[in-house]
Amino acid sequence: MKPWYYSKIIWANLITLVIAITVAIAGSDLVTDYPQVSAVLLSVVSGLNIVLRWLTDKPITSVLKPMDSLRPRISDNEHAKRYQVK
Repeated sequence: MKPWYYSKIIWANLITLVIAITVAIAGSDLVTDYPQVSAVLLSVVSGLNIVLRWLTDKPITSVLKPMDSLRPRISDNEHAKRYQVK
């Protein structure tokens, strides 16, 4: 596993988030003035995320603790046992 800050996907999304917040705070009318450019940029970011995901071969470590202990177990729940795949 690699640390989360080595993830290209995380950095690409953080940069996109910072740009979006900056445009929103600045009160820019870029989206309303240039809707086609905005659509193309959104498509590029989506495509970049897909390509980076395909290139990803290692999981990242999380800053959050695993929540597996909070997940109910089917074997412990009599009503849910009927949904178990055998």
